[in-house]
Amino acid sequence: MQKHYTAFFLLLFILPFTSFSQSFDPVEKVKQDMVEASHQLMRVLYSEQLEKLKHPFEDEERKIWNNLPTHSFLREGLPLGDLNAAQKMALHAFLQSALSEQGYLKVQNIIQQDQNRRMEVFEEYGFETNMTMYGHDYYYLTLFGEPSMTSAWGWRFEGHHISLHFTLTPEGISVTPMFVGVDPREVTEGPYAGYTFMHEETCEGWRLINSFTEEQNTAALLDGKMPDDVLTREGDEPHTQKAQGLAFSDMSASQQDAVKTLIRAWVYNLAYPLAEQEMEEIMNAGLDKLHFAWAGDKGQHEARYYRIQGPACIIEYDNRSYESWHIHSLWRNLSEDFGKEVVVGK
Repeated sequence: MQKHYTAFFLLLFILPFTSFSQSFDPVEKVKQDMVEASHQLMRVLYSEQLEKLKHPFEDEERKIWNNLPTHSFLREGLPLGDLNAAQKMALHAFLQSALSEQGYLKVQNIIQQDQNRRMEVFEEYGFETNMTMYGHDYYYLTLFGEPSMTSAWGWRFEGHHISLHFTLTPEGISVTPMFVGVDPREVTEGPYAGYTFMHEETCEGWRLINSFTEEQNTAALLDGKMPDDVLTREGDEPHTQKAQGLAFSDMSASQQDAVKTLIRAWVYNLAYPLAEQEMEEIMNAGLDKLHFAWAGDKGQHEARYYRIQGPACIIEYDNRSYESWHIHSLWRNLSEDFGKEVVVGK
């Protein structure tokens, strides 16, 4: 009899957890975290700050992105420079709700490098000018629509070398465009000498390019001059209509692993459930449909451009042809950018 009671109570204990595990959706949990973090942020803002922060979801501003410094591109939204310490903490908690530790630290490193740039420019001029509009104060958060689990809304976090876009709907979460860059990618003097940024994106790409046979290199190499920047600005440029370069199926196993490592360097900037969802989409679209293309130089510290392209993603990395230490990079899922379907080449 005692055994029956024990089994009965054990069943009562296990069933709720079994039911929970079957219904638990990790992506929905990330969405809930973002909604709660956004509400927490709005609770600590003043009315004039909320006016800067919030825009209608239908506003065309939602589909605008730019990676230029603020003195070259004036942004909408709430700047970090308008926030007190408690408000900044709430904003950073909001960013952490959507990003992995890798992604969050990457964003912080980019901002810190931009702050260093500000101090260098300030030292050069000796006083505040439009050209000193770099650093922490000039990164902007904008909310589009009302954060909710049941209606469409989105947000953008943007400044020099960062442009993050998330669109949340009852159907799911769109996570692109995602632009990340840095200048310089390596600190060569002073107390921070040796600090290196976007190392995996840079070095794994260089190793892959230098692993190609002559025949592979011919297939991968883009015609013409190396691009001076990422090319996918609107999402309907000619190169988006047909993938160029070396086919994934024409690579060795180690080269294929390198391509997957490079993709993860961008995708896993996201909170883990979102990253897993995006990787699954890329895998399901067909790894055999991926292509790798490049232009520029094969030297370890020389400027180069490369692009990974398939039905579910396009990733660009550009060293800037005139500044090899200066990185621009962009990841987009063109069929889901800003939560809106865009025709993409096969």
